[in-house]
Amino acid sequence: MLDKETLSKLDSIQESITRVRKYKDNPKLYLLGKLTEESGEIAKEIVKGIEGKSQGKDMASELGDLFWVINALAIEEGIKLSEIIQILFLKLEERKLL
Repeated sequence: MLDKETLSKLDSIQESITRVRKYKDNPKLYLLGKLTEESGEIAKEIVKGIEGKSQGKDMASELGDLFWVINALAIEEGIKLSEIIQILFLKLEERKLL
C-alpha cells in the first residue's frame, strides 16, 4: 500500500491535470470517445511491436494520453486518484498479485 504522502501527491497531480481539461457539450460521451481512441492507439503500437515493425509513436506519450482520459473520467465522477490507487492495491492484494 502507498503512504499518505504519495497518495497526496497523486491528488496534486490530478488537480494540475484538471486545469488543462477541455470538454465538448457532453463530457462523458466525449471522454468515452477519447478512451476508445487512446486505447486503440496503444493497441496499434503493441501490435506493431509484436509484428517487428517500427513503432511510429512514443508509447510513453500514448500512455500519458490514456492517463489524462482516465483522470478526466475520475474528475467527472468525483473520484480522487488516491482513491483509485488504494482500491487497485486492495484488489491486487486480495487476488494475491502483489
